Amino acid sequence: MISKVEYIDSWNKLHGNPQNSKIIKGWLNFTYQITNSLIRKNNHNSNLPNIITSVSILISLLYFLFVPGKFAFLLIILALLLDGFDGPVAIITSSTSKWGAVFDSVADRISESFWLLGIYRALKLPGWCEILIFLLWSGGLIQEYLRARFNALFIEKKQTPTTEVTSINERPVRAIFLIFIAILQMKFWPISAIILVIAFLFQLIAIIQIGRDSYQRLST
Repeated sequence: MISKVEYIDSWNKLHGNPQNSKIIKGWLNFTYQITNSLIRKNNHNSNLPNIITSVSILISLLYFLFVPGKFAFLLIILALLLDGFDGPVAIITSSTSKWGAVFDSVADRISESFWLLGIYRALKLPGWCEILIFLLWSGGLIQEYLRARFNALFIEKKQTPTTEVTSINERPVRAIFLIFIAILQMKFWPISAIILVIAFLFQLIAIIQIGRDSYQRLST
């Protein structure tokens, strides 16, 4: 088993050495304690991180299939929690791999697609809100594509192959917006519409943040 300091250092390297906020530090401490306790009690499987990722996709699919159920939003929360543990499990058990990193990224996009499609089914909002849902889905893809593409260019220039910026709208933030919308559902659709607008603005700012930071670094 690795120490907490080694775990946090490994996590930072995998995520581009970001400036960790108190929230991220708290989450890292939480995931380390939980994951370390579970691994100590059980013989770990090298495929466990990928299994957790697969289960997260399945739960996201279940959300899409079961909305607008009253407690369907709990499935998003569960999927998000599982997604937060596949990386820590891989690091602590020394099971990190290039395939695992790719699979995790693809799984994130699949899960977010199921969440947005589920919300689209559940809310039946006015046409302009439906456009916002599409833009949110597209914006998330664009944000992650920008990060991946710029990383590849950094590697070609033999620079640090990750963007240092942590945007205003990373995946946990996007998920929180969707959870609130899923909780409100049709009963409070005007509030859901307002949250959609705020989420879209956050997404737009995030794309600008990553694009500006990466452009500046590529220009040096």
